[in-house]
This record gives sequence, C-alpha cells and structure tokens, in this order.
Amino acid sequence: GPSLADLDKAWEPVLKRLAVCAGTNEPGAMVTFTRLNGETHTVEFHKIVHHVVNHGTYHRGQVAAMLRQSGHAPPSTDLLFYELFGK
Repeated sequence: GPSLADLDKAWEPVLKRLAVCAGTNEPGAMVTFTRLNGETHTVEFHKIVHHVVNHGTYHRGQVAAMLRQSGHAPPSTDLLFYELFGK
C-alpha cells in the first residue's frame, strides 16, 4: 500500500476542500445530498460537520483496535494529543 508520506500528501487537498466548505457555509444552512442508494436528504450543515468528526473518531478507534490485535501498541487517538505531540 501507499506510504504514510503518500497518504499525508493525498490527504492535504481533502483538508483544503473541507476548509473551503466550512468557510462558505453557515452552521444552520440546509444542505441537500443524494446517498449512494439514490435517496435524497436535506440536513443542517452543522450536523454534517458533527458527523464527519464522529466518523473520524470511529475509524481511529478501528485502526487502534486492529493494531492491538496485531500485537502493536497504537499511538494515542486523542485529537489534542495528536495535535500537540503526534506530528
């Protein structure tokens, strides 16, 4: 698979797109989207942001569990720890 450096490089444009999206929408703005199954939904923007944050937390936990099951000690998944010490 790709190296961590490759993943970090690929992630940078995604973060930039998220920042633009967050900067151009009001928290209460209604956003309409279509799910992969074709269903259309409308939701307040702040709820989508909340979901993105929670979903990331879910996957960090999954990766940490897989590392533990493989006999490795995962790094802290606490966002504050990562921001202050993990880079």
